[in-house]
Amino acid sequence: MKPTNLRLQLLFDLHLAVPEEMLSGSPEDVRARLTEALGTMVLQGLPTVAAKQLARSGIELSRHEHAVQMAPVQQHTAIPIADLVAAAPHLTDQELAQLSARLGNGAFSDAADRQRALRRQALALVNEFRCVPCVVYGESLAGKADTLDAVLNLTNGSVMVQAHDRDRRISTDQGKTCIELAEGEVRMPASCAGSTISGPVIEVAIADLAAHRDILIGLWQRT
Repeated sequence: MKPTNLRLQLLFDLHLAVPEEMLSGSPEDVRARLTEALGTMVLQGLPTVAAKQLARSGIELSRHEHAVQMAPVQQHTAIPIADLVAAAPHLTDQELAQLSARLGNGAFSDAADRQRALRRQALALVNEFRCVPCVVYGESLAGKADTLDAVLNLTNGSVMVQAHDRDRRISTDQGKTCIELAEGEVRMPASCAGSTISGPVIEVAIADLAAHRDILIGLWQRT
């Protein structure tokens, strides 16, 4: 056998849901139960499989040791639902729970820092378009009331005007634009930043989406 010239460690974190009865007693008792549960199939089988795999590259396994270590999983601190919705009004109830689990034990400098982190993680979790139909109420450049058919993207608050209304132009004055959904059940302020070849550039603030989140998510789920 060739002399050993390298020590290799393979680290796996196994997150377990252990029955309460197995957790009784001292940490040594629990570790012994887990070691017994793993058995030779794992504790001896892994080195055997590793040796065969390494041999394909001309590497010999001279000896091995193992250690069974454990640590309790810290349960995440629940984030208030209002804070979750404020950061991610486009997520479903189940996705909000996932978001809370991701950041429940995070360290943040202040509440604003946590909200920014929640927003980033929310978009990492779901960044697809989640659109619902809406009607834009605005004022034409001639000063007359005008309406445009559109869809509202719950993910970022953008409002996309339907093709047949994209050549229309509306005022960019603050307070002149709003959108309506659910046959008038929801009405939210919007801002218009001008127009492009895709039509008026209209946006709804995330805070306004959050204020009507339950209805909006319900609309999207039925679309």
